[in-house]
Amino acid sequence: MQQAVDAILQTAESLRFVRDTQGDLPWMYLDAVQNGLRASKVATYAVFAEAPKQLAFAEQHMASIGGPASIAEYQAKAVQVEIAASAWNAFLTGFVEGLPHTALIAIVVQSYDNIQTKHIERPGFIAAAEAAALRAAPELAALIAAFEAVGA
Repeated sequence: MQQAVDAILQTAESLRFVRDTQGDLPWMYLDAVQNGLRASKVATYAVFAEAPKQLAFAEQHMASIGGPASIAEYQAKAVQVEIAASAWNAFLTGFVEGLPHTALIAIVVQSYDNIQTKHIERPGFIAAAEAAALRAAPELAALIAAFEAVGA
């Protein structure tokens, strides 16, 4: 149970961080969101499998930390998180596909001891102008709201 709580809280924090920051958006923050979504889903399914073994304890624990009052309520809210995550992932796919290729990968010339060589460079961030559109996406807002409905 605690693993699910931790994963959900960390994911919600990552989502809010992406939304609330300004300027260039490092890719690692989107990685944190996507990794968090996966961890939250896996941990949530584990709770659904294990909670019936100690239902009263599980429900008491969830309620004591501001989460759903019952496993049934948690399951219903998890469905809403899944719907919002699916919409977010569809948006994110389109967003990344719409970026110029140089925002994802480029060949650069580097000079070492007067010798020029070409290297593959993966930019570490999404430029501020493009990141602003991602931060303003209704899919991001809906996903944050779904996590907050679970108590995150």
